Amino acid sequence: IAELDRLFMFSKDAYPDEKGSPLFPKYYWQGNEIDIHTAYVYAEAGRPDLTQEWARWILRSWFGADQDGIPGNDDGGTMSAWLMFTAMGFYPVPARDVYIVGSPVFTKVTLNLKGGQFVIEAPGASRNGKYVQTATFNGTALDRPWFTHTDAAKGATLRLEMGGTPSAWGTF
Repeated sequence: IAELDRLFMFSKDAYPDEKGSPLFPKYYWQGNEIDIHTAYVYAEAGRPDLTQEWARWILRSWFGADQDGIPGNDDGGTMSAWLMFTAMGFYPVPARDVYIVGSPVFTKVTLNLKGGQFVIEAPGASRNGKYVQTATFNGTALDRPWFTHTDAAKGATLRLEMGGTPSAWGTF
């Protein structure tokens, strides 16, 4: 966690205007596909609040509505997929049946999957409401910052109560 903190703090200091620098990236660079999962490593190390903090920083710092709105090369949709997963509030772990819970920017998203609808509800999600306070999966308390694709693909509801301050939810 300390090394991740160093990486992101150096990156934030290098890009204080929240615009990033695609020409001479230092430290973390969202345009490098090797880096794109890094904010989600915090959750797997027991600090989902820091996943939520830094995933939102990446959204603000590296993505926008202008001609440079996607960092690097979209390479068949990789950066666009990162953006959409992160905005919905979860992210796939490569080669595993797991999604890490992040920080949704939408208060509700419905995905129509073959097995049924997967609904993400996030009351309180906003620029300031970026921290998960509590979570349920299909009405059952979810005390860990992940869920499986197998469970979501059957049709499910992930409900994330969001707030403006970090919480102990999902820590271990």
